[in-house]
Amino acid sequence: MPSCRVALLAVLGVVLVAGTPLTVPAEDTTERVYTYEAETAGEPDSSQLAECGWHPMRSHECAVARYLADGNTIALDAETGVSRHFGAEYEFVDVPEGYYRPVSTVENHTVVLGMEPVSFETVQRELASDADEWPAAVSAIENGTGTTTEKLPRTYLEHDGEFYQLRLHETADRETNPLKRILPDWSVGPVRSLGYLGGFAALWYSGVAYGRRE
Repeated sequence: MPSCRVALLAVLGVVLVAGTPLTVPAEDTTERVYTYEAETAGEPDSSQLAECGWHPMRSHECAVARYLADGNTIALDAETGVSRHFGAEYEFVDVPEGYYRPVSTVENHTVVLGMEPVSFETVQRELASDADEWPAAVSAIENGTGTTTEKLPRTYLEHDGEFYQLRLHETADRETNPLKRILPDWSVGPVRSLGYLGGFAALWYSGVAYGRRE
């Protein structure tokens, strides 16, 4: 066999042996894909908006919120000090009278808790995130669906002055390896084996041919 063919056969063997684990890796090469849909939103679906407009009253926290929303205040002794993290567990509360924001002041070692009314537009504006931060969110709003490989951290969004709620429509695994994408699952193992066997066979035969030339 001519020396150039022997060299090419050897190169082919090296390519097959070294390239098989790269082109058809044994490990999982899928990625999780999230598909979102968008709908025009009314009230924000957010943990920062406490729903206390239900009848009958459902919790101790809502009883306090509705008491404060009626114009009352609660004064508590603060002789031991007030943490810099002091505050409500939510930014707004929805009660039958409307929307309110929890407020607190410290006066003469006394913490005074109250509520101040806010508009629905204020609640929307302050709880919404800018959809432009996530291309998948913009796609869901403008095209009906948006796909991303990471869960969106915010789903109540504002886009061009309108407010939207994103819903997770589907979660799926997507193959990222081009060759695995076109191969049936059952054939991946045999293809890897053929790659290795073909490579080792080419190396062996090139070695034999080189030996004969000597």
